[in-house]
Amino acid sequence: MTFDPALLPTFLAVVDTGRISAAARVLALSQPAVTAQIRRLEDAVGAPLFVRSVRGVVPTAAGEKLAGYARSVQSLLEEAATAVSAHDEPSDELVLTASTTIAAYVLPSVLGGFRRGIEFFVGLLGVGQRLRDGRAGDARPVAG
Repeated sequence: MTFDPALLPTFLAVVDTGRISAAARVLALSQPAVTAQIRRLEDAVGAPLFVRSVRGVVPTAAGEKLAGYARSVQSLLEEAATAVSAHDEPSDELVLTASTTIAAYVLPSVLGGFRRGIEFFVGLLGVGQRLRDGRAGDARPVAG
């Protein structure tokens, strides 16, 4: 079973409003467009997702299950968007990892010439050591 995840917002709008016409208004779509999307989703999952009546629609057991997953997917997408947009701002810290020789002899002059007035810290690590918490254990200030 594979279906277009772009159909899930329409599906959830129908679940939440209980009427295809109300979901169409919320989504700014025509009622036939919403009905067509729901039918495509039902065809893809191979099961009816709603019981239809003159009073509206009610999710079937399959519809209830899918609604739970659709809400989880929606929540994950919102979380991902928030996480990504939170990293759009410049960071106050840049961590570089280099071999001992490069870190001790090359980076200070390169970083010192990069931008005056910024304090740089170079931590020297032995072979096989790793940075802990993003910092070298033996950091010392380098003129900047």
